[in-house]
Amino acid sequence: MWKYRDETGFTLIEIVLALVLLAIVIIPLASYFSNSARVIRVNAVRSRALMLAQQTIEANKAADFKDIPLGSGIVNLANYPAYTVKVAGIDISSTIREITVEVLWHDRGREKSLSLVTRIADR
Repeated sequence: MWKYRDETGFTLIEIVLALVLLAIVIIPLASYFSNSARVIRVNAVRSRALMLAQQTIEANKAADFKDIPLGSGIVNLANYPAYTVKVAGIDISSTIREITVEVLWHDRGREKSLSLVTRIADR
């Protein structure tokens, strides 16, 4: 005669299968999170470069037309030493100047850059 035994708990095979399935799910998620962290960092650096370029262009727009620099130069940014801002201005006509702002920075040993160009008319 068979006696029914209440066997609670998991067998070793069930535990191993659960761990394998958990690993299959967790490994891609860990990769996703590390890639996300890298993308966030890269975008933060690029956004700061864009902000610096926009500020430089707005400063030139706010200046008198005769004070907008011609030729090229480097803007010193004491608050952002990791970035170099180059500004170049050329006369398109006697009343229009083209300003090019290029922001340079280093990321993992490679030089990155972002450029904005605008034209400013004499008021």
